[in-house]
Amino acid sequence: MNNKVMPIRKRMTALLAAAAMLAVLLLPNSSSAADVAFFEPLNGTNPSMFYTSDGWANGADFGVGWKAANQEFSNGIMALRLDNAGCPASCSGKNYASGEYATNVKYGYGRVEARMKAAKGTGLVTSLFTYSGAAQGTSNDEIDIEILGKDTTKLETNYFTNGVGQHSTIINLGFDASLDFHDYAFEWSPTYIKWYVDGVLVHTENGSRGALPTSPGHIMVNLWSGAGPAEVWTGKFNYPGAPVRAYYDWIKFTPASELPADNGTGLTAQYYDNMNFTSLMATRVDATVNFNWGYGAPLPSMGADTFSVRWTGKVKPQYTGTYTFHTSTDDGVRLWVNNQLIIDKWVDQAETEWSGSIYLTAGQKYDIKLEFYDNTEDAIAKLSWSSASQPKQIIPQNRLYPN
Repeated sequence: MNNKVMPIRKRMTALLAAAAMLAVLLLPNSSSAADVAFFEPLNGTNPSMFYTSDGWANGADFGVGWKAANQEFSNGIMALRLDNAGCPASCSGKNYASGEYATNVKYGYGRVEARMKAAKGTGLVTSLFTYSGAAQGTSNDEIDIEILGKDTTKLETNYFTNGVGQHSTIINLGFDASLDFHDYAFEWSPTYIKWYVDGVLVHTENGSRGALPTSPGHIMVNLWSGAGPAEVWTGKFNYPGAPVRAYYDWIKFTPASELPADNGTGLTAQYYDNMNFTSLMATRVDATVNFNWGYGAPLPSMGADTFSVRWTGKVKPQYTGTYTFHTSTDDGVRLWVNNQLIIDKWVDQAETEWSGSIYLTAGQKYDIKLEFYDNTEDAIAKLSWSSASQPKQIIPQNRLYPN
């Protein structure tokens, strides 16, 4: 992934502020819960924690009205559906309806994250963000993760302080965010905002481009189409004749007081130009193990087939308990954690997920070794983990330490 600063993206701040004020007035509780962690699995509506927007609309930049009926739950996934059913009469005067979900209370410094799959199509915006405004007696502060449907291989970061934004940065993801679920997060502190994709740090703001937000905000997700002035940014949305959806697997918040002071940089990776680890071509540090090389080669100097990779180092869990490690590979894979072989599938195979479990203690570093080979055709290697306290995710960079 790489990034570049994009030209200034101008929102109609006054219009949005008025609409956002209405939104916050509709929230049943806007008090702060800055130090309370939560994990929301999105198995269904949770009124004690979240508010579903219904029966109103934002300003001229938004082409949708919010309707509770446009929020769907199935098999542990929440879908936000954008359609034109009953519009504009039942869509607050807008041409389309969509869904929005927000926490009842505000959250302060810490890490906000969600596992989601973006909607594809020019004019669409899939988002994860925090918001606070004048209706709550605070400054108009916001931190954004947005994926524009016109190019779902890119992610946009942004933040607003006292209603002033223009801090946009475009991140080249290296994958199409509309094809699969990925983990997106930002960490907010008094001195920085850091954005992550699948556990990898992709962008940092330290206030050099404008003061950082200071007000706790509601954690929100939504899907919307641009309209009016926003079309310069989103592109013009043309309804495809059928509903479009953005999908969310879970939403999580960890307060700053519980964030680990970890500085892992990844695992030592050794790349071999054969399948038996005897022709070493390169050694480097990989931030995570999350690769889909397809029919290509992992390095320009290597062939596209019959290669192997060995990742070694240490892994440091955040929680105490039984962790399940998941590999998804094409072809063979072996995984050792704390010198115990917990996955052993050293065979040619189409992309297949395997798992193994081991008890780990929070804050302790454990040896980890992952071996992988590709014979022919697709080459895929991914390493995730999960536990009772940790939703399934690619093991993030700050939890991995090279040899």
